[in-house]
Amino acid sequence: MPRWFKRIWESATLITWASLVLRTATGLVVVPLIVTRLKTPEIAVWYLFSSVMGLQPLLELGFTPTFVRAVAYAAGGATKLLPGRNRESGSNQGSQESQEFLDRICATMRWLYTRLAFAAITTVALGGTLALERSIAQTESPPEAWAAWAIILVGSFVGFRNLSCSAYLEGSNQISRLGRTQIAGALAGAILSSGVLLVGGGLAMLALSYQVCNIAASEWNRLVCRRSRPGGFAVPSPRPDRSFLSTVWPPTWRSGLGIAMSYGVVQLSAIAYAQLGTPAQVAALLFSLRILQMLLTACQAPFSTKIPLLARLHAQGNTAGLLRVAARGMALSYWVYVTGTIVVGLTLQPFLSAIHSHVAFIDTRLWYAIALAYMVERYGAMHIQLYSLSNDIIWHRANGIAGGIYLIVLVSAFHALGLYAFPTAVLAGYLGFYSWYSAWHSYRWYHLTFWRLDGTTALIPGAVLITFVVLSACGWPHSLAGRLHVPV
Repeated sequence: MPRWFKRIWESATLITWASLVLRTATGLVVVPLIVTRLKTPEIAVWYLFSSVMGLQPLLELGFTPTFVRAVAYAAGGATKLLPGRNRESGSNQGSQESQEFLDRICATMRWLYTRLAFAAITTVALGGTLALERSIAQTESPPEAWAAWAIILVGSFVGFRNLSCSAYLEGSNQISRLGRTQIAGALAGAILSSGVLLVGGGLAMLALSYQVCNIAASEWNRLVCRRSRPGGFAVPSPRPDRSFLSTVWPPTWRSGLGIAMSYGVVQLSAIAYAQLGTPAQVAALLFSLRILQMLLTACQAPFSTKIPLLARLHAQGNTAGLLRVAARGMALSYWVYVTGTIVVGLTLQPFLSAIHSHVAFIDTRLWYAIALAYMVERYGAMHIQLYSLSNDIIWHRANGIAGGIYLIVLVSAFHALGLYAFPTAVLAGYLGFYSWYSAWHSYRWYHLTFWRLDGTTALIPGAVLITFVVLSACGWPHSLAGRLHVPV
């Protein structure tokens, strides 16, 4: 294997980028087929499936980010996870004691995620069925839509159960291996789903084409973990380390509550809107939010792929190196998000009109307003991830208060502002508390100032996005949403 190719093959950042680019590229192929081959009620149901299944992180209770940090600490030489602000010398890296600690972490993850998977999918099956009932009844073939829902539940159970494998691979800095599996799964899923849509398949076959690939990728990760860490993944009946569980529970429930009060309330808002709007309105909103989620996923890569390295640098006490890596990741993350937002805002609606899509894009003024609100969220989220390396978890406070502000503003303003209440509420919650509170903790822990970190990473991309918000509010670029009679 040539040296240059090996470097690419084993680079966490490049493989993650390749995975994101491929998933985006395949989305550019599959999404046009979905919005032209399926009827409007079916499109609404398909993206409602995504919204309902998007609630799974809430039912995971926040264990994954905690386990990723624990694995990274053990890989960096830690022999135990200390309550509070965890920082331990890396001099024990590779020692028998740290390796035994890592095996106990993996066995505990396997034991826990199997039980969480049963509880989570049962909860989603019951609650999701109620949320989907109205939209599925509006499709031409409700039995087929229900069959698609059942297929998605089965695939999601397998994926949830194997989250322990993803947490181990990410925490042990094997992100490139995890990314290669994601690439293979995304490519296979895109090919199968495109074929299904081209031959006239409906929701059930479309769901099956995706879930077969998701299950295969998830099971491959499990096989990789069994081979690379047999002490943690090949044991027939894993037993939990209850002392370790008692240590990780405090940061875990705080992370879980934080996710529930941020991501969770937003997802539930979209699901609630699906019970009120027409199929065309619901399809337009959920489709646009799906595009936004793709952008958010893409922009997280430059920073999130560095978290295992940041955790290792933190465990070794290398704060200067940690901040250099974090600053590069933050800057690139902002620019990816802002660039993607502008490109989507300028090109997506004309593209949908050109292909005679059965679903429209939301008005560009609403799009840029939502995008600005979520850039403020990204600012706070990266700071809170940076501070969480100390193992002092503040997500529950930051997101809890921000989520409360969001709900109050959304309920109060929805009658007057309509869908514009959504970005208004998001911005009020994040700007009003979450983002500045998270940054304050990060600045204090690392002895930073705004100009030392954010002045060189967030200021210019933020100014560019605000410029487009103002331009869109003044009527440029002109939206085509009104021509398609999509209320905003």
